[in-house]
Amino acid sequence: MTSRIYVRALGAYNNGILHGRWIDVSSDVDEMQDEIKEMLSESPIKGEEEWAVHDSESLPNFFGEFPQLKDLAAFEELVEENPQYDRDVMVAIVEDFGSVANTDMDCVIGMYAEFSDYSNELADSLLDSHKTPDAIRSYFDYGAYERDLKLETNSIDTPQGVVITSS
Repeated sequence: MTSRIYVRALGAYNNGILHGRWIDVSSDVDEMQDEIKEMLSESPIKGEEEWAVHDSESLPNFFGEFPQLKDLAAFEELVEENPQYDRDVMVAIVEDFGSVANTDMDCVIGMYAEFSDYSNELADSLLDSHKTPDAIRSYFDYGAYERDLKLETNSIDTPQGVVITSS
């Protein structure tokens, strides 16, 4: 599924005429601009120049009604560069960072079915690094470790699981 925006001609809209079209978001700004120009040229209001986004699919909410096409293209590039994550997960990650420009995928530690999967993996790794014998390991309180780790870890809940970031 690709991201899409519903672009509406504002002159027509302000005159009570609903004129617009769905446009696929692309990493090519010129391609999106050409589609918008074509839609505007077909407007019943001659010389139409202004447009707005009145709906969207699979995009972060912060883009709003008047997004910069370069920002939409940057989001699409980010999705293409990170095929290990579904588009909906990328939306959640970018929303957590606050903007496409602020999104640092190097801060993403990984995605887990549940936070406990992450905390248990990290606890086991720490215990293994200290060569903790099984007789002592059985006394480790995984639940308490998970609870405390949640307080100092940024996690993003998504329908597909939990994304852990170091930011």
